[in-house]
Amino acid sequence: MPINNERVSYVAYARKRIVYHLKRNPLRLFRFLNPKIIGNSLASHQLREARRLGDWNGERDSRQERFAASDNWMVGNGLARREYQTYDDYIANQRSKLERVETQLRKHQDDAYNRFRSMFEACDALKGRRNVLCLGARIGSEVKALIDLGYVAIGIDLNPGDNNPYVLYGDFHNLIFGDSSFDAIYTNTMDHCLDPEKMVAEIVRLLIPKGLFIMDVTRGYDEGMSVDVDHSALAWSKASDFVSFVTELGRFDCIAHYELPDPPWTQALLIKR
Repeated sequence: MPINNERVSYVAYARKRIVYHLKRNPLRLFRFLNPKIIGNSLASHQLREARRLGDWNGERDSRQERFAASDNWMVGNGLARREYQTYDDYIANQRSKLERVETQLRKHQDDAYNRFRSMFEACDALKGRRNVLCLGARIGSEVKALIDLGYVAIGIDLNPGDNNPYVLYGDFHNLIFGDSSFDAIYTNTMDHCLDPEKMVAEIVRLLIPKGLFIMDVTRGYDEGMSVDVDHSALAWSKASDFVSFVTELGRFDCIAHYELPDPPWTQALLIKR
């Protein structure tokens, strides 16, 4: 489904959220009877729309042109992989992104926290699990949301910033934790992965048997999504094809793949065999 630059009304957005929760956690709908929560939801929607349309008006086309013209990307079989001269160059590039986005992350961290909390509450597959590792967690809004929901959670990132209580330094290609350490693993940063084969192998190693891998991925570049040519290391043509790729790579069972209420994001739930 192509992504366009038309404004999405709050009514359409709210309808999509209702359908989402009806399918996953209907009891959560009672929270929306609270006028304060409705107000916060409206404010969050308006903020997302402003950010989405700002990115789409001009920057998207520029990114697509730079991606198409770049010699740094190898494209084949529905995947695009960025080439770096050395692994240290990759690490430096990934670490540098926080400097570019930290101000915005701090400014909108309450909105991000509410989004993550709502999403994790609606995820029935996560219920009953005790500990969660978040990969590429940056300032840790998703980790805080999980902790407040009663999980033992920690994040890792190549650049967690200073004095971050939720996120440790770590490279998701080579993690320090022992085998079968986590009930669940979450990430929305697959596009920053240099070596998906190695990263998925680490995820499989760390999960307990029947452990849950929650993977948020955007739509692909053939579905209207622009590639972050400055900091992404991996891109895919279609979200569904990429989910299938990861499922086969890790020999997971994919129990669900659906659109999240805030496009262009989708979410896949994968179970370790």
